[in-house]
Amino acid sequence: SRLVRRVHSSFPLRGALASRMARVARLANLEMRIAPRSVLHVWRVSGVAPAARFITARASQVGRAERERKMQRPKEDFRAPGRSGGRNTSDNVLFPTSVARASENDGRTGKTSEQRRQLQMSKTPTELMCHLRSAVTQDLIDASVFAAAMQRCGQGRWWDVLEEVRTLQIVAHIAASPIQRNIYLTALVRCVKGNEDGAQVVPSRQRELLRLGREAWGSAGPAPDADTLNSLLGAAWNLCIVAREDAALQWAEELWSWVQRQRFELNTVTHHTFVVVLETYNLQERVDNFLSEAAHGAAVPAPNVVLLGALVNAAAERRQWQRAEELWSRIVSGHAVEPHAIQYAARAKAHLLSGRPHDIVHIAAEALAKGIQLNTSLAEIYVHACLVLYHSSLAPADLVRLDAAIEMAGPVWKQSHQEGKKLMPALQAVDVLRRDPSSVALRDVLLGWNARRSALAELPPAACRTGMGYL
Repeated sequence: SRLVRRVHSSFPLRGALASRMARVARLANLEMRIAPRSVLHVWRVSGVAPAARFITARASQVGRAERERKMQRPKEDFRAPGRSGGRNTSDNVLFPTSVARASENDGRTGKTSEQRRQLQMSKTPTELMCHLRSAVTQDLIDASVFAAAMQRCGQGRWWDVLEEVRTLQIVAHIAASPIQRNIYLTALVRCVKGNEDGAQVVPSRQRELLRLGREAWGSAGPAPDADTLNSLLGAAWNLCIVAREDAALQWAEELWSWVQRQRFELNTVTHHTFVVVLETYNLQERVDNFLSEAAHGAAVPAPNVVLLGALVNAAAERRQWQRAEELWSRIVSGHAVEPHAIQYAARAKAHLLSGRPHDIVHIAAEALAKGIQLNTSLAEIYVHACLVLYHSSLAPADLVRLDAAIEMAGPVWKQSHQEGKKLMPALQAVDVLRRDPSSVALRDVLLGWNARRSALAELPPAACRTGMGYL
C-alpha cells in the first residue's frame, strides 16, 4: 500500500520499483488513471512492467483545464501505449510512454536523451534555444529532439520560438516524424493562446494558424498506426476549432472525407473532436443528427462528459446561450451524462458572454446543490457575476451574496499562485465599491477576458452607472 501511495510522488518510476509497482497494483485490483502531478499514458499491467523514462508532461507545464478534461475522460478512451487494436480489459495503471513504441515512430535514439531532458526542463525561450543550438553544434539531434523543443514551446506558449525551432530543423536537414508533426500542430494551437492561463487568443497568431497547420500536414510521412493517425486528426481538428475561419472548416471537412478512406478507424476522442468542429462553425443540424444517432444505438461513440463541456463551450463562444442550454438538456438528460465543475463552468460562460449574470448565480447554486466543488473557472465566473449584480443594484442582499462568493472562491483560487492572482482584482473592486460606489464604472468590474468581451461590455456607459439597476 505504501508503494501505491508513492505513485504520486515517485515518478519517474524506474527498474525494480516500476516492476513492483505494477505487481502491487495488479494484485490490489487497483485502477489509477490520472495522477495529480502529471498527465501520463495508461499502461496495461501484465506481470512485469518495463523501466520508465522521464515524464515530459509535467504538472507545471500542463494547463489546469487540460488536466481536468483528461481526468474526466472515461476509461475506455485510454489505450495502452505500444499496443494496437482492441481495448484493454485488464486493470490499468498510469505509466510513461513505451520507449520502444516511441522510438519506432519519432526517430528517437538513446544518444539524444540528455538533449531532450534539457529542452523539456528549459525555463525560458532563451535557455531552450541555447540548448537546441548546442545540440545542433554537437550533432546530437534527431526528430525527437526538435519534437521535445516544440512541445516545450507549446507548454510555454512561445510562438516566435516555436517557428524558430521549426526553421532550425529545416536548416539542419532533419526530416520530421509523424509523431513530431502531431506535437507541432498541438503546440501551434497552444501558442495561439498567448497568456499564461491560455484564455486570450492572440489575433495575429490566429490568422497564421491555418497556413502553418496545412504546411505541417505534409511535412512527414503517413501515420504508421491508428493511434498516431487519431492523434494527427485530433490535433488538426483542434487547430480548425481555434482558427475560426471558413477555410479552416473546409479543411476539416476535407480531412473527414479523407479519413473515411483510410484503413484505421477513428477513436472516441477524435470522433468527438470533429463533432466539436461542427458545433464551432454553427452546423447545429449535423451535431443534432450525431446526438440522435448515438441515442438510438448507431455505430457512433456516445457523448461523454468531455464532449458535453466542449459543445457547450462552442455555443458559448457564439453567445448562443439558448443553444448551450439545449445541448446541456439533450446530453445530460437524454444520454445520462453527469456533468462536473468544468462543464458547469462552460455553461456559466455561455451566460456570461451573453450578458446574463443572474443565470450564472442559479447555475453555480445548482452545481453546489449537487455537491460539486467549484473549480477555478466556475469560481471566477461566479464571483464576477455577483460583482456585476452588486454594481448594478448596490442592494445589501447582493453585497452579502458577493462576500459569500468571494469567501467560497478564495480557497479554490489560492491552490496555486497563478490562480490566486485572479482574486486580487475582485477584492480591490469590492473595496472601492464600498468606499466610493459612484467612482466605479461598469468596465471596472468586468474582470477577466471573458467578461471584457461579453455583451455587458457593449452596454452604453451612461445607461449602466453604479446602482442604476441596469440589470
